[in-house]
Amino acid sequence: DGQQDLALDYLIKAIKAGEEINNKKVLISAYRLIGFVYRGNDPYKAEDYYKKSLQLCREVGDEIAASYALSAIGNIYEGASEKKERALKYYLESLNIRERKGSYDEIASSLNETSRIYDLMGLYNKTILLRLRGLEIAEKSGSAENIVSLNHVIGNDYAFRLHDYKR
Repeated sequence: DGQQDLALDYLIKAIKAGEEINNKKVLISAYRLIGFVYRGNDPYKAEDYYKKSLQLCREVGDEIAASYALSAIGNIYEGASEKKERALKYYLESLNIRERKGSYDEIASSLNETSRIYDLMGLYNKTILLRLRGLEIAEKSGSAENIVSLNHVIGNDYAFRLHDYKR
């Protein structure tokens, strides 16, 4: 797709510029965004870029940026049915960082990602607990989008997973 090629061209230019001026923050973002571009078509290539971003995050001590790279890697493994435990590991590491240093929206996002894996693993009680925590946090932040989305999935959880139709 032409849009993807254009995005990659600009991101490669950003990497060259970031390397020339030794700006690791630029490199962190550019590597993560390249990973995002590749994620749909070449998840292994995407993972390489996400891991480059993660490595630089750790070098500069940017834990929040690291949490985004960890979530992105988890997204790749979430799509691979035999690697759910790996996705869970990355999501939990991201959640840990965000619970210590993140915004309400970042915490809610990590809770949602982690809950999806528990759902795929058939651990519905853990799924609902994380989603309820996410809803509580979304309500604190006033994020209408997260509140609506979480109420929707929680309603589905109670109806279709736990067969508690009244709730």
